[in-house]
Amino acid sequence: MERGLPDVVRTVAVELFVAVAVIVMTDAGSVAAGVGAVVVAGVT
Repeated sequence: MERGLPDVVRTVAVELFVAVAVIVMTDAGSVAAGVGAVVVAGVT
């Protein structure tokens, strides 16, 4: 279970980021979403 947990957390994090990116893109513009994507890509 411990071995599979990081994969689940990673999947949930990606899904949450996608949802946030869509919201940001809608509210603040695609530039902010692009910056967020770069930051997340750098973290992962």
